[in-house]
Amino acid sequence: MSVPLQRNATALCAQLARRPAAIRDALEILRTEPGSKKFPYSKALLLLAEKNPCKIYPFFDEIAALLKHPNNIIQWTAIRLVAALAEVDTKHKLDGLLADYLKPISGPAMITAANTIGGAARIAQARPEWRDEIIAELLRVTRACYATAECRHIAIGHALTALASLGPAALQRRDVQRFARRQSQNPRPATRRKAARLLRRAHTAA
Repeated sequence: MSVPLQRNATALCAQLARRPAAIRDALEILRTEPGSKKFPYSKALLLLAEKNPCKIYPFFDEIAALLKHPNNIIQWTAIRLVAALAEVDTKHKLDGLLADYLKPISGPAMITAANTIGGAARIAQARPEWRDEIIAELLRVTRACYATAECRHIAIGHALTALASLGPAALQRRDVQRFARRQSQNPRPATRRKAARLLRRAHTAA
């Protein structure tokens, strides 16, 4: 590593933008640093992916390899980075990855599923040809196996938010509206509210 990397996430993001070769160093630190020392590198990579995903895209393969990493922080970071890169995926690297990318939605880790649900919605926005496949996977969240029933109710809430973000075409789908109507009776108040908001938006978009 020729130049020491900053540990503040914002400063590190600026450093990575100026010196893209350091992105590989940051990914290596993310893989190898213990515990909370990973946080600044995770945050910096995510910040840069939001501001300038083209800077991160040359490292797509390295990032995709982290989707199955046993460390949760690394895995969640990779899930979000891959989603951010969908809009600049000119080499269609995501094409053979989508099915595996979506698998965490079915469980068992709710937080991993939540990150994947949000990422899936972003991918659907970038790649409309995959919208039907992604929507179908989001709707299957009711059959997912998590640690508790409450975890499933939370994940359903994330799915409702994701579906609502996909625009009028998704909101007008009968299966999406049926899903939202069922969840308007969900035991979790926050999830009920999300279902009601989706249905209101569907009515407005009609």
